[in-house]
Amino acid sequence: MFFVTRVSARDRRTAGARMTLDWGARVAIRVLVVDDHELIHLGCRNMLSSVGFDVVGAATDGETAVRTAGELGPDIVLLDARLGQADGLALIPRLRSAAPKTRIVVFSAFGNRSYVARALAVGAEDYLLKSAPLEDIVTALKRVAAGEPIPRLASQRRAKSPPGDLPPGSEPGLTDRETAVLRQIAAGRSNQEIASELAISVETVKEHVQAVLRKTVLVDRTQAALWAIRHGIS
Repeated sequence: MFFVTRVSARDRRTAGARMTLDWGARVAIRVLVVDDHELIHLGCRNMLSSVGFDVVGAATDGETAVRTAGELGPDIVLLDARLGQADGLALIPRLRSAAPKTRIVVFSAFGNRSYVARALAVGAEDYLLKSAPLEDIVTALKRVAAGEPIPRLASQRRAKSPPGDLPPGSEPGLTDRETAVLRQIAAGRSNQEIASELAISVETVKEHVQAVLRKTVLVDRTQAALWAIRHGIS
């Protein structure tokens, strides 16, 4: 359920009052919304504007998002992890290149740990769920705009340097199929999605995942996703 359907008038008044107290006469934070659903655009514009943000634009696809970010230079890009069939997270490096001073916040319906890890690894400042209360979203966006650390992401950020790296000069010896599975893990896909994509059984996927973890000396899928990104397998 998207947060825009859960916010009451009282929530908006409360968040708005706190924003006024905290911001005083400061300029509103400028936000670009990137999502393939127009309803989300409208909801974000209405909700964020009601508590003092300036939603300067919206985009439904990657090319428009990169171009608009470069033209407008917003303080924050609020980016969906999935843009239809496209990978929203893959846009993060391009958005950072087009608008170097802009901070990227992923705004998603999916709480997949691999998604979160990958988003942070490629340059996102925060990862918010669309089901989060407005007040939490407001607080997070203000922290990001101010360049403040996000306490709840501390453990994920530490995971950006996963333990168990191989000795210098050594290779994990992954097979082509294991590499293909690892690439899917880095994209945040589930075992069922990987099985469908590669036309293999879920049990075979599980076997490949275990082989990848064993050969890369890692303990879980999140670390595997980060390892893949660091080694250009994504």
